[in-house]
Amino acid sequence: MSSNALMSPNNNLVYNLDNICLTTANGTIQNGTPLIAQMCGLPNQGWIYNTTTNTIQPVQNPNYCVDLNNWNTPNPQITLWSCNGGNNQKWNIQNVKLPSGQNASNFQNQANSNYCMVPMGSINSPIAPIYCNKLNTLQSWTYSPSVITSASSPAPSPAPSPAPSPAPSPAPSPAPSPAPSPAQLPGFGGLIFNPQKQPIKSVQNTNFCLDVPGAATGPYYPLDTWNCNGGTNQNWTYTNGALVNQNSGLCLDINGGSSAPGTKVGQYQCNGGMNQKWIYNPGNNTITSPIAPGMCLDVAGGTVNNGAGIDMWNCNGGTNQQWTM
Repeated sequence: MSSNALMSPNNNLVYNLDNICLTTANGTIQNGTPLIAQMCGLPNQGWIYNTTTNTIQPVQNPNYCVDLNNWNTPNPQITLWSCNGGNNQKWNIQNVKLPSGQNASNFQNQANSNYCMVPMGSINSPIAPIYCNKLNTLQSWTYSPSVITSASSPAPSPAPSPAPSPAPSPAPSPAPSPAPSPAQLPGFGGLIFNPQKQPIKSVQNTNFCLDVPGAATGPYYPLDTWNCNGGTNQNWTYTNGALVNQNSGLCLDINGGSSAPGTKVGQYQCNGGMNQKWIYNPGNNTITSPIAPGMCLDVAGGTVNNGAGIDMWNCNGGTNQQWTM
């Protein structure tokens, strides 16, 4: 795009050609307004991408910008906020090409380039910061209609304090998450990888599955690999961004929300935390989390066998970090 690209209320940011559009929750414009995914066609879906400031602004009120709040903490959030010139409100465009051949864009945050803007589910799901993967077109957005009028966007208002809200603790919260909806999520959507009460197998040896030891029904760390046996403690469902064990109803969880290599991965009460959000990367069969950029779901020690523990480790291309259904 050249100059400031002004999109009218009918010019949407459409997620991955799924007719799901970037939307302001409840149509409100104020500091902290969440952004959600909604079926296209609503009046609160017009956006301006300002190529001078690299900001994304709602047509309803261009004095507000899409903001990566708490960008330097383990639990960043994407909301609207008064435009203030901060790098956490600037989004670089990564040009990608969809399998259909159509051009699309990933939006990568300037304050923390690990994060791209992606829906965490289907309809009514929040827009969240996800670990950027340029090869994953399931993080991509297109403009609709494709013809964008070149115009000067309104200047943002003088900057209020850019300080983000206080950082939440990365530790799992006991609060329950909202009721999950069927998932069509980044990397797990469609026919690529969308487990519904199904095992997740190691590519190194597909006779071994991601397993909850002893079919435990309470919090447990770490999980392990075990001979696939059809047990419900080896079956997982991907919903609302989380991997939920069929037997326990608990979510695959990075202990304490840590991003340190070697952090144990177990199961914990589902709470919507970013340490319970997962992305499958079909290009290399890895499973990653937005809370631990550059690290992969890993079989500790490098060898898949009965009882081998599960942790997070720097992505290295090893087959002990590759998973399939």
